[in-house]
Amino acid sequence: MSTCSRSGSLRKLRATPDGLWGTYRQWLAIGAQVRKGERGTTVVLWKQAKAATNDDADDGDDDVRHRVFARAFTVFNVAQVDGYEPQIVEKLPESERLTHVDAFIDALKIPIVTGNYNAH
Repeated sequence: MSTCSRSGSLRKLRATPDGLWGTYRQWLAIGAQVRKGERGTTVVLWKQAKAATNDDADDGDDDVRHRVFARAFTVFNVAQVDGYEPQIVEKLPESERLTHVDAFIDALKIPIVTGNYNAH
């Protein structure tokens, strides 16, 4: 497999007509098969985890350090697989969609202020 620079991989991911991607095992789990000879695209998952610096001491004064780790995956676009049937999703009426949007925004618990905005 050829490796791409970060911007090259991003360009490749954006250039596909359908933004549906999955690993080989993810496609296999839903009954699809990556076609023989298809080349995957490497993507990297960056994740932050908390790790205690002093796990052995029971003084209750554990410092928490943040660690960042990366994991590479090879993914394939839906155009590279056979046997995938997309789920048909009904489009909700606008009133129901707005209800879901309101519930989502409320769940974020971010204060929203409206009114006169004076910058001076």
